[in-house]
Amino acid sequence: MNMTKICSFHHLKDEIGGRAAMAENAGKITERLGKYLEFTEASVQMRSGKPLDSTTRKTLNEMKDKGERRLGLSILTCWNISSQKVFLPDLCPRLLQQQVPLAAMQGAERWGKIDLMGMSAKGEPVVIELKAKKAPDSPLRAMIEAVGYAVAIRKNWPEYQPRLERPSNSVWAKVDPSSNISVVVLAPTEFWQKLDRSKISRKAITALVELEKGLSNKGYPVRFSSINASIDNMKVSDPRFWEIKDGYWPFV
Repeated sequence: MNMTKICSFHHLKDEIGGRAAMAENAGKITERLGKYLEFTEASVQMRSGKPLDSTTRKTLNEMKDKGERRLGLSILTCWNISSQKVFLPDLCPRLLQQQVPLAAMQGAERWGKIDLMGMSAKGEPVVIELKAKKAPDSPLRAMIEAVGYAVAIRKNWPEYQPRLERPSNSVWAKVDPSSNISVVVLAPTEFWQKLDRSKISRKAITALVELEKGLSNKGYPVRFSSINASIDNMKVSDPRFWEIKDGYWPFV
């Protein structure tokens, strides 16, 4: 990864590469984290005048996509806005929408969509980045992608908030530049098992943990969670952990 030029996270995610370079790349991002976040915030543009229509009319049987979009629909089917089931009790009890569009960018500037949007018990937005069980992405890439979305949400919350769905008995919290926007990287157990078998170095894990701490200090706490992706018996939980200094890294 070329680190001589600082860029926004939504560009950086496509330059990070695979798992082999995670230790080096995570370390370099941590060193200049403030600058990366500044560039990311400066590049955010609002999807002005367009509704945040994330509704999908396809059922699971109709959806051909076998990756993150199908996984997201499966999860939302289980924990939808009217469901009484609790998703992540201490962080994100409610899930609201799938495939939430962000900014109206052109060409290479396009930001894409948030896989899942949730709401904390305090009414704060929660960004959830999904990875399918066979996804080749590194956890570093998933983290950077999700935090880029969280930066966009925090900067433009007054514009997004009125357009987002919410349970009828809840209200959104006030979000300002000092607010925390939590991020969850969620993947099936098979994704984490594959990482464990790939023998990621402790140096890489330590570098990722340090980046996670830096992001938390900047108002973007990151959590890694595992899901049993069977639609008949869906269960979400935090994986078991390796303890690395004062931080944690998940595996199953």
